[in-house]
Amino acid sequence: MIDQTLALSLLGAYLLGGINAGYYLVWFMKHQDLRTLGSSTVGAVNAGRVLGTAGFVTVFAADSLKGALVVFLAGQAGVAPQWLPWVLGCAVVGHIFPIQLGLRGGKGICTLAGGILPYDIGFFSVNLALYLILYATTRNRLLAGAPVFASMPFTAWLWGKSPMEISGLLVVTSLVLWVHRENFRRRGREITTDREGKGL
Repeated sequence: MIDQTLALSLLGAYLLGGINAGYYLVWFMKHQDLRTLGSSTVGAVNAGRVLGTAGFVTVFAADSLKGALVVFLAGQAGVAPQWLPWVLGCAVVGHIFPIQLGLRGGKGICTLAGGILPYDIGFFSVNLALYLILYATTRNRLLAGAPVFASMPFTAWLWGKSPMEISGLLVVTSLVLWVHRENFRRRGREITTDREGKGL
């Protein structure tokens, strides 16, 4: 049963998640709507295309922080650990589908990753190590990140997480992977074209 504290945490997470730093920073600095530029998303990568490295770092930090903040505050408010992935999921939904921006937000990677840190620092460290190993091998953020997020529910099971926690992680990681579907298709076409060009 969802109690009042949990209900408020879920709602607050969605609302805080919807504060997309990339959109507001670009609007403040350039008086432009980031949703009409580059990839049309309001995440750190697209903000970096418009504002440079400083813009990327600022938005990356802000989006990660809000994920961490909602999980930390929910925990401090007494929300049980089994519900924390669901609270984080609401923040990710808010980031991807912010109501004040017509449900056109970012893709949730930073918010999700940031929220895993206060949820369980050991679990975060394992997933970070896996990402770094894959990135060192592939030199591609997408190819390194996708397997980490896809395997996160299984990793949580190995880590001894409860079924409620695992299901929450499954839902939120599936959502993040789904909103990246065009990136996967584009990357697949690039790999196919590269192989054809090399006569493979």
